[in-house]
Amino acid sequence: MKGKIKNLLWLSWIAVMVAATLPVVSAQGTEAVVYVDPSMVETLDTRFHYPVVGEAVGVEMWTTVVGEAVGVEMWTTVVNETLGVGDGDTTVFYLANTPVGESTETVYIAGHVAHAGKYTIDYWTGTITFDNAPRKDAVITADYKYGNLEFSLAETPVIPESETIYVDGVPQTRDTDYAIDFWTGEITFLYLPADTATVTADYTSYIAEFSLSSPPLDYESETIYVDGVPQTRYVDYTIVDKTGVVTFLYVPSDSAEITADYSYWSDEFYVDINVANATDLWTVGFKVDYAPFAKTIIAAEIIKGDFLDQDGYNTHFVKTIDVLTGTVNIGYTRLPTFLKPNVGANGNGTLATIKFKIVSAGNSPINLVDVDLLDSNGAALLHQTADSAYYGPTAELIMGSTGKRAKTVGDIQYFGTKIKNLASVPLEVRTHWDMYRVEDGQRLQIYSGQIYSGFGPIDFEYLYVNEYDPWLEWDWINPGTSLFGPPDGNYAESSIDGAMTSVYGFEDLVLGDRLIGNVILEGYTQYPNGADEGMDIDVYSIDPAMFVWLGSLYGTETWDWGSVRWLDETVSERIPATLTEEGLNSLSVLIYNYDPGLTGGPMRVDSLRVKVEFSKFNPVFPESFVIQPEENLELPVAYWTLKSYDTGKWITTLTGEYRYTWTDEDGYHTTPWIQAEKVRTYTWWVTGS
Repeated sequence: MKGKIKNLLWLSWIAVMVAATLPVVSAQGTEAVVYVDPSMVETLDTRFHYPVVGEAVGVEMWTTVVGEAVGVEMWTTVVNETLGVGDGDTTVFYLANTPVGESTETVYIAGHVAHAGKYTIDYWTGTITFDNAPRKDAVITADYKYGNLEFSLAETPVIPESETIYVDGVPQTRDTDYAIDFWTGEITFLYLPADTATVTADYTSYIAEFSLSSPPLDYESETIYVDGVPQTRYVDYTIVDKTGVVTFLYVPSDSAEITADYSYWSDEFYVDINVANATDLWTVGFKVDYAPFAKTIIAAEIIKGDFLDQDGYNTHFVKTIDVLTGTVNIGYTRLPTFLKPNVGANGNGTLATIKFKIVSAGNSPINLVDVDLLDSNGAALLHQTADSAYYGPTAELIMGSTGKRAKTVGDIQYFGTKIKNLASVPLEVRTHWDMYRVEDGQRLQIYSGQIYSGFGPIDFEYLYVNEYDPWLEWDWINPGTSLFGPPDGNYAESSIDGAMTSVYGFEDLVLGDRLIGNVILEGYTQYPNGADEGMDIDVYSIDPAMFVWLGSLYGTETWDWGSVRWLDETVSERIPATLTEEGLNSLSVLIYNYDPGLTGGPMRVDSLRVKVEFSKFNPVFPESFVIQPEENLELPVAYWTLKSYDTGKWITTLTGEYRYTWTDEDGYHTTPWIQAEKVRTYTWWVTGS
């Protein structure tokens, strides 16, 4: 069994044991076929789209409600509520619940009843005002009843002005006796009904929301009809594409018939692993291989088939999914029983069903591998296999070109690319040239449309702190201008955890025709007692992004320049806006002393600066380009100005990438970049003369 699926080992053992203990029926030797159905799956844009026409959404729009009991026992009793404690000056106290039932209150000062003539009360607001301030330390309490003013109708929304509200059978007047929110059915009385009042309501509600049966919907694919008349989105109704919930913005008539045309989408599909022409099949095991690394599709679920279950046999089914390698492992066998003969299954049927989810553009095989069929004696059965494949939107390289293979210093090497969209939807594409210098292993990657100025030292400029505006400032000694300019022996220090000093700004940069490639924070620091893992000078941005951690300035016993630790990202990677002149010139920071153990002693900063490295690429970040269906697109040429640092033999590989983008109610979406199947390789060299 070497090289077979591991979980088939025990399945084969079961078949052999069955053959030794039960009556044997010989296999007929007919060649079976194990195949994937369907033999091809294809999408236009990484999703499947299904039309729905004339779906009946709603009828009988209105519901009449008569005599609904809305409220009884209108008042609530409160006993011994504490209003406050006297101080000899305060005369006004407040009840917690309002409105208060008239003459239901009893007010106490230090446990003694306060006579009504000694205070006034506003029953609507619950404000009690004493003629004379209660004495110091006297506790003010009260017993009272308050009324409930708000009630909710059971069926909503309510057709405007269809309601009649009754209090003890007496119709009330809208906007005089009560207010109503027709959408929520909330009723608010504008006066306090009696304690024993009974509130009832007659009204008509209507159905405002309907759910389409098959969400999620394709963006703006729907047409909603009321009695055959198309409605207007955002005027007559709103819709949530994800859920298919339609909400009307007006009241359709009682007899209105609501229908809908729309299309919905799915990014899932199913394939069956079937067997045909099987004879005495007892055990089967196989792998299904598809695109690895979750690049295009992933197996999301495996569903047991029923072929071996025929005739009432008990079976065992095992399965695994490995998304990283793009592999599904399946084992399926009958189990022995003394109630039935040792006979395998015959004919045609399904062994398993696999649900795949589409995660990106591109194609993927769906191949059967290491297929083993065993009969009831444990013998291998002859068989054939038939694979399948998934086809999504793709693009491919159709041409790449470079300049002359022999170049000299001072020349310009160019890199041209043409790519074709094989899909029926627009795609986003880009290409990159990956260079490898044979002599020293130096590597370089250039994208179409980029201009590269060559290897060699990176041009840079330092910008020192030259601005200080006190904001969050405590527990630092000598903060502020001590950090200005290059190191000069005038420094700030702190030994207190949580100490802050801010805000510090840097010198402005005039960028001109240069491009910023990287911004790196550096500090001239000293930890006189030595550095410790538990102590740092943390730096946070204030502008152009608030409180972004830029790393920790590490220090030693001697003064020195150092970059940050604990963080692999630079300032520009943390705050991309600093790659622009405006964003960089607005950069300001806060300095925070971190030493919770208070064991490190003082931490000192003499100078703070950012190192601005200028990019050798223009543009700094690669661009992508939209290519229409079936279009052959020639991408912008990439250029490399060759310098003395660039001499040597270069092996260059051209790779195309593509992805699909779309827009829906949630905005802009894109799949991961997928590498085109074809690549091209070139060799060229640069000499000094």
